[in-house]
Amino acid sequence: MRYYPLFGIVVLSLFAVVLAGCVQDTVNPSATPTPVPTGTGLQSFNSWDEVTAYLAATASSNVYAYGRGIMDGAMPITAEAKATDSSAPAPQATSAPGYSSTNVQVAGVDENDQVKTDGKYIYTLSQGRINIVEAYPASDAKLLYTINDSIYYNSLFLDNGKLVAFGTDNNYDWNPIVRPLETKLGIAQEDTASSGVGAAVNSKMIAMPDYYPYYSSNSVAKVFDVSDPSAPKDEGNVTFQGSLTAARLINGTVYAVYSSTSRRLPMPIYAVNGNLRELAPADISFVPCLGCGGKQFTTLLGFNPSDLSQQESRKIVLSGYSQNVYVSQDAAYLVYTGYGFEYAQWQPYLDAIGALPESVSSDIASIEALNISSLRKDNIKLEVILDYLDGRTDYETIMENVYKIQQDYYYRVQSSQQTVVNKFSLGDSIEYAGTGKVPGRTLNQFSMDEHNGYLRLATTTDQIWRSKASPTPSTNAVFVLDRGLNTVGRLEGLAPSETIYSARFMGGRAYLVTFRQLDPLFAIDLSNPAEPRVLGQLKIPGYSNYLHPIDENHLIGLGKDAIPVKNGAGEETGTAFPTGLKISIFDVTDVSTPKETASLTLGDAGTDSHALYDHHAFLFDAQKQLLVLPVTLAEVNPAKYPEGSDGVHVYGDYTFQGAYVFDVTADSITVRGRVSHTDNTTLQKQGWNYWNADGTNVERSLWIGDSLYTVSQKYVKANDINTLDAQSSVTLPYGDYYYGRPVPVDVMVE
Repeated sequence: MRYYPLFGIVVLSLFAVVLAGCVQDTVNPSATPTPVPTGTGLQSFNSWDEVTAYLAATASSNVYAYGRGIMDGAMPITAEAKATDSSAPAPQATSAPGYSSTNVQVAGVDENDQVKTDGKYIYTLSQGRINIVEAYPASDAKLLYTINDSIYYNSLFLDNGKLVAFGTDNNYDWNPIVRPLETKLGIAQEDTASSGVGAAVNSKMIAMPDYYPYYSSNSVAKVFDVSDPSAPKDEGNVTFQGSLTAARLINGTVYAVYSSTSRRLPMPIYAVNGNLRELAPADISFVPCLGCGGKQFTTLLGFNPSDLSQQESRKIVLSGYSQNVYVSQDAAYLVYTGYGFEYAQWQPYLDAIGALPESVSSDIASIEALNISSLRKDNIKLEVILDYLDGRTDYETIMENVYKIQQDYYYRVQSSQQTVVNKFSLGDSIEYAGTGKVPGRTLNQFSMDEHNGYLRLATTTDQIWRSKASPTPSTNAVFVLDRGLNTVGRLEGLAPSETIYSARFMGGRAYLVTFRQLDPLFAIDLSNPAEPRVLGQLKIPGYSNYLHPIDENHLIGLGKDAIPVKNGAGEETGTAFPTGLKISIFDVTDVSTPKETASLTLGDAGTDSHALYDHHAFLFDAQKQLLVLPVTLAEVNPAKYPEGSDGVHVYGDYTFQGAYVFDVTADSITVRGRVSHTDNTTLQKQGWNYWNADGTNVERSLWIGDSLYTVSQKYVKANDINTLDAQSSVTLPYGDYYYGRPVPVDVMVE
């Protein structure tokens, strides 16, 4: 019986790219990288040959290089900004009352979202289009303008009369591509020799048409002048070949983090107002990539939306994928989960065999001399070893040992789970400021916080399963890093066998919610960065996905209630079944004994809220004692279950979708009312295969003056903020999708 390696084969091919006026070198994949110091702790390159060779040398099994990159016209670099002409007079400015803003993590650091307001107008997205609604006063609300161009917009910034709209410009190409179909060795024909091992590889290569579609995606940040919202003017754009990871707006400057995994290019590509930006090899740096599973381009851009002619600030690095991003007013922290222990997939076979015959060792040495990536070398070495094992009588015994060694290696890899943090300072220029690492992984941006020059992180080290052995339980920790990202304080071993579900740092304290069956809320003292310590904890049923401060001594927890899961004998299994949406008020005035002063549960299992996963959907105003959440309510109908059956661990039927409005104080929470955009017929269709299909699911809310506005893909509705009496409704353009693109519909205003 023939055994094959556990891991898939990755095909990587790099070819020459010449961009006139931008890249002067013809790429040579066989070049040896000779990185040079940049004077900032980073290392850079002398030529594009070195960049390409470095990418090949660090190729990983999670990188699949297919498609044709910019060579096939993915980026329109000659596009010009187009202004919209309108003969309608500009709306007269009126004194606007107070209004809510986007719920953000750090004061003074705005976050891009699908809805923005300036207290007079609401800018909202629907099916990738930008809708501008004159919202105040509510009695006169109407749709002013819809921006519907080739870009599918997904988030916005609004600042000083400028609307920055982020989106994607997608291209599909179904033309066949004829290229080698690599065998399980995963090695490109041009990378091998004409004799020896290379020739043997070449003999297994065949060519055939590849009819898979080529998909390219450009990230676009387009700036509109909305000083006259009835006639927005396109003032320019920043276009990047890759994906937007995160964006922030700080003191009039937009900072955007882009990612590109293309291995077809010697560099990332971006343009400002259609002008391709020139990059030199020295502009590309690389930072430590500790077990990240492969390099990719990460580009940090800072630009002034009020004047795109100003030179943007930028930093381009090769590093691991930035899974979570935290941004303070003067620094950006990009983190990814890596592993401190790595091994070649052929190594367990060698460990099981012991010494190799001279002929096999010679083949291994020849493979090592090839000008190909380490991954490809490993693939060929493995094939050589497997061919050698085919002739041995103890093949089965060796393969059993290989499996045991692989299990041990897997355990060692999982045990080395770590969060890697790359820090960049923000300002007139963007500079690399260091790299740090701590055990475990972060959950989201709220797992990080900067305070008095220290970075605090909350991480979970995941449970590790072992064959024929008890799993190593998960555990949680809090770490404190100094300005240089050196660990100066740690608190480990929190809540074994549980996982962090939410975190919130507030000044000198941190609050963590972990969960497996009960919801422990930990209050942690960080006033001494060198000695974090648990001050108190509270255990209650359920868990909180999101924590939001009311004041320095009270928090709102939003999550799910839960009940213990029981086996057939009625015994608890140690796990829990999530049920309704739960809102809790936590009092940490006496931090040694946190209290749940109030709680409210909505619905049964299946009840959901956008705010559980996106904090921008969470609207809270402490002064108004107002909390608004989008809720999809599911309720179990007892009549569906015969007497005596277990109707507990079941999901309810959808009975409501819309905004729940609550009155919230430090010790109470009550329902003020609710607002819906949908009807019973649509509710009955809701489910995994028909989710928000008619665009009436409320996703955001905001307030202006005495009006509460709820926003779905199809409507913007205004209600009296106190009585919730209906004031007005504006219908947004909305149509069915056809192969991913919306069908145009007429604009209607009620």
